[in-house]
Amino acid sequence: MSSIGELVRGSFDHGERRRLAGFFGGVALLHVAGWGLLFAVAGGQPTILALGGLAYTFGLRHAFDADHIAAIDNVTRKLIERGFSDEQIEKILFRNWMRIFEKLL
Repeated sequence: MSSIGELVRGSFDHGERRRLAGFFGGVALLHVAGWGLLFAVAGGQPTILALGGLAYTFGLRHAFDADHIAAIDNVTRKLIERGFSDEQIEKILFRNWMRIFEKLL
């Protein structure tokens, strides 16, 4: 049975692993910043902290909702049907988001 590390190393080249690490690091940083901001603003108010935690868990559930995953899948299928190459699809679906994300930081 393969470990997760072996699967990742076998599935992605070095550049892809670096981009994935940067993406996941950015997402982790946003989570830490959000919780830090919540504690800074509402540290002494348990009700606000509880509501912040509830909103966070609803947001996590919403992010992995089947509708969102299906929408991304449908867009990808349509791009393939219209003859876009893998590189063009990667630019449309991922690189545009990374470009916007980098400009925001």
